[in-house]
Amino acid sequence: MEKGVKSRLIVHEILKLIKIKCYDFDKAFLLSTKNLNLLKADINLIHNVVISSFRYSLITDIIIKEFAKKIKKDSNSYFLLLSSITQIIFLDFKDFAVVNTAVEISKLKKAKAPSSFINAVLRNIIRKK
Repeated sequence: MEKGVKSRLIVHEILKLIKIKCYDFDKAFLLSTKNLNLLKADINLIHNVVISSFRYSLITDIIIKEFAKKIKKDSNSYFLLLSSITQIIFLDFKDFAVVNTAVEISKLKKAKAPSSFINAVLRNIIRKK
């Protein structure tokens, strides 16, 4: 698994633990990262994306509603879009890298979000950015 995909998959898991299972950030972070031997840069990326995803979640929800009308807030697609939009709009990550890793995560068995849907929504958002 690619380094960027692994980090962003961990972000996805942390967001789900916090939003669905009501874990606090520290508990979700420890559960998702223990025994993984992550580099400091990966830990910083994960921390930054998760915190920023919550910080900008109200604005990101408006963007998601505009581009993906019928999305459930507890779905894997929602969490992928939440973190990906945060990376593209607010953290100024490279668009192609975010879209590529989001599509890769959506193809994994854990994520089960349709990759074509994730790809289309993110590309539409990038066009309107």
